[in-house]
Amino acid sequence: MGTASVRSTLAGSGRTLTPLILALYLCLYLLPNLTLTEVKAANKPAGAASEITIDQSAKASLPAPAESTEGDDSQDALEQWAAALTKLKEDIQMGRSEPEAADQFYLELNEALGLKRQQLRQALGSTSPYPRDERQPPTTSKDSADPEKNEIETAPQHDGEAARPAPPSIEQLKSDMDSLYELRVSALSIVTADFRARILGTGLVGVRSLKEEIDFLYLTLNYHRHMLPKAGKQLTERFLSAPLPFFFKTIQLTIVIVVFVIWRRWAFEGLPKLRNHLLAIKPRKQIHVSLARLIWYVNRVRLPIEIFLFLTVALSILGLRQELISSLLLTKAQYILMTWFAVSLINAIAAKRLERLDRASAKIRLRTVWVVAVWLLVTGLLVDISEDFTGKATMHEWAWMVGYLLAFPLLGVLLHWWRPEIYEELENYPQSTPLTEKILQHKTGFEGYFWSALGAILLLIDGVRLIALKTVTTTEEGRSFIANLSRIEALRASERRKKITSGEPISRHLRELLYEVDGRLVESAGLEALEKMVGLARRRQQGEALIVAERGGGKSQLFARLEQRLEDKMVLLDCPPGGGKALLIEFASALDLDATDLSPETVTNRIAEGRISAVGIDNFHRLARPAMGGQQEIDEMIALIRKVKAELFWFLGFDWAAWQYISRVRANRLFVQEIIQLPLWSEAQIEELIEHRCHHAGIEPDFSELILPRHFEDSSFDTLEDQNRNGFFRILWNASDGNPVVALQLWMECIRVAEDGTILVSLPKLPSTVDFEDASITVLLILRVIAQSGYASQQEIIDSLRFPGPDVAGALHLAESNEWIEYVDGRYRLSWKWFRTVTRVLARQNLLVRRTLVV
Repeated sequence: MGTASVRSTLAGSGRTLTPLILALYLCLYLLPNLTLTEVKAANKPAGAASEITIDQSAKASLPAPAESTEGDDSQDALEQWAAALTKLKEDIQMGRSEPEAADQFYLELNEALGLKRQQLRQALGSTSPYPRDERQPPTTSKDSADPEKNEIETAPQHDGEAARPAPPSIEQLKSDMDSLYELRVSALSIVTADFRARILGTGLVGVRSLKEEIDFLYLTLNYHRHMLPKAGKQLTERFLSAPLPFFFKTIQLTIVIVVFVIWRRWAFEGLPKLRNHLLAIKPRKQIHVSLARLIWYVNRVRLPIEIFLFLTVALSILGLRQELISSLLLTKAQYILMTWFAVSLINAIAAKRLERLDRASAKIRLRTVWVVAVWLLVTGLLVDISEDFTGKATMHEWAWMVGYLLAFPLLGVLLHWWRPEIYEELENYPQSTPLTEKILQHKTGFEGYFWSALGAILLLIDGVRLIALKTVTTTEEGRSFIANLSRIEALRASERRKKITSGEPISRHLRELLYEVDGRLVESAGLEALEKMVGLARRRQQGEALIVAERGGGKSQLFARLEQRLEDKMVLLDCPPGGGKALLIEFASALDLDATDLSPETVTNRIAEGRISAVGIDNFHRLARPAMGGQQEIDEMIALIRKVKAELFWFLGFDWAAWQYISRVRANRLFVQEIIQLPLWSEAQIEELIEHRCHHAGIEPDFSELILPRHFEDSSFDTLEDQNRNGFFRILWNASDGNPVVALQLWMECIRVAEDGTILVSLPKLPSTVDFEDASITVLLILRVIAQSGYASQQEIIDSLRFPGPDVAGALHLAESNEWIEYVDGRYRLSWKWFRTVTRVLARQNLLVRRTLVV
């Protein structure tokens, strides 16, 4: 705190605080008078710590600033005190002085400050109830009653005699007192911890220090009251010498007042009308609803904002923003206005939800908000005012203490109001625990306050947990993190309880029903990509778009939905594993053309005849192989596509793993208009898919046997089964990384059939990666080739890696025996059971770029 800033804040008129300060001052005056620097060795008991003494050895090592008298230069004395404090700080920091030296310096400085206060009090002619400092020599003696002696002392001096120095002015005394007080506050920061605790505490020493600070504040207020006539005279002289600025400020202030009044009158009816006008707009858009909601909130909280803006502008016009009045009015008014604004905003938010509260709860909530707001306001004002006027000293600490003490009766009042609500909430608590049962057993009597406080803490912790949980789970990263924690904790809990889900695995027939496509689609999955593809196809322009998705990510379903939307104006193909020749045969068959005469001209003519607007080729990546020259068939097919001169849009589907490889080796040749990457499925979409398949299979799973960590789950569900259901699908979504087919495969492994036919659900668990991670690099590279190709034969793997045939054959046999891969139509592909585990391990080994929920 700088000298100028502290002095300006200390120099407040503060007439409204005078009665309160006088009352507190008179009360403290009745307490024992303790002089900090007095040592009463005769009456002091052994070990007593209520008085602070001066160690003479430490005192002798202190710098000795000169004591200033009426004839001394007070500025020099202040500079000596400041220099002594600076040197003491450096000495303590460098270890040249003991910390106790700061205690002695503080006592001497406080003594000098007391003398300066006494001088200012005498100069003001004050009748302060503060006792005369015994260390100040009396200004009169018994000899002063002799009128003859007084007459001699007041007689004019001879011309040759030196003139007595004039006493310091009131302004000089006030400035000196402020400077010494600033040094006192600064010295308090370097004293020992024990000494500081006594000065700021509530013992006799602390009371004495508080009385001194109140006396300092009293003298400050008395000084400004004494200077009011002089300030008024100066203001009158300024007005008479330059009246135009006064008139200009008056006009500006009048305009501000008029605008403020006009706005207040208009806003009373204008804001509701404006809100109703926005809500009446048809068709109503989200921006209209948001603006209407904003206007409603503004109308509920505008009054404190209006007053704050008015005070800010008015003080700026008057030129008082940097003056003391700004500190007293604007700065202190901020606490009141901010508290008012916060209460109004909370009330406005609560008003939106009153339909879920009964009338009694609404009243209690409103009273609670007001009481807590008043407590915060009083505490904040006390602390801020004490810091502004007396710095961070004893009065500042006592202000905090008053705020803390007021919190205890406030807590008792709040518990008295909320006890019925607390017990009612605990009775309806969805998860009964021994603690909640213990709390419910103590509803009456004085001990009921303690147990109700414990119940309130429990409910508050649960409420904060739910708020944090909802905040975290608003993003996919947060949901994935919570799902991981839930899965780990659930597995640990199951192992501790040795909980094994009873029942038999589901039958093969039931698996086929669950995997069978019944025509019911998850409409929200890939909807944005579908609309973009429909728009591209209906533009009737030539172009290409690549559709990229992870295997099982809904790419084929998206092509089927696109064909349905375009009706008979689309040709849909699925690239076979046989290569480019097999694809050309299927393409010619779809257009009723001869595969041996498939030229760009014939394709163009047939497209025009059939008015076809789009061609979709799913799994287009099967034309490529991760080997030298393995992209030749892709290049040939792309060349044919671009030679077809028709208003036709081509959609080419790629698996994510294959696309990561092809885009790197063919980045300079794949010039396409759009690359559409399908997002991974959300938790809700995975749940909807499982519900569709269970409905098709005619089963109703039971989630009641699951053991999930409650602290990671939302406890607002009506039943434990609903809560388990919500937590299970979050874990399933995380385990599958948003892949619907992987999620469906995991779901089949999670359900078992009990003896009574009930479908029981257990936790999803991916296969262990222990054995897989110990596999040789040869096996890992072969698995990468299969993942990037989708399907790969043994010879294609040999051509890609240039490995010896026996090595490749042995690795394929190992992978197939462990069910990592499966053999389909002469080629190998990753099995669905191990698909997610294999891709995760390859990604950890930097052999594959895997799509994840968290980017």
